[in-house]
Amino acid sequence: MKKILLLAVLIFGANFLEASTTEMGARESAYNVLKNLVTLPNNPEAISMAHQQSLKEKMARNIIREYAVRRKTGLQEVQNATIYKQDIREALEELNGAINLLADRMYGNNDGMASSIELKKLREEAKTNPGLKVLVEMTKTYSKLK
Repeated sequence: MKKILLLAVLIFGANFLEASTTEMGARESAYNVLKNLVTLPNNPEAISMAHQQSLKEKMARNIIREYAVRRKTGLQEVQNATIYKQDIREALEELNGAINLLADRMYGNNDGMASSIELKKLREEAKTNPGLKVLVEMTKTYSKLK
């Protein structure tokens, strides 16, 4: 698991690490995390397509948890931080709040507002994209928890 998170940090570099800095607005920070979820790289250690999918899903979960910790603590080094279900739920709410921004920038004219067409394209992407699939799955799971 640590290997997957390290791979994410190495590949995404500054964008991943900057995603939770206080200078950036919460929405822009959430957008950067979403962008990372959408563009998960292939893992060279994967032995099959199913394994590749599984590794990307694990990486996506780690990215979301890492975002929750960084959001809670405000720190870049978060190895020993404790987070609770509420922290993850709040991070997921923030990520979902930036979905319109992601749809607009990925499929639209970057005017700051997502049209129904842009959102429809993103929903279609979420059916096959491992990072977005994990976001949807975790949102459903954590929204049911109190």
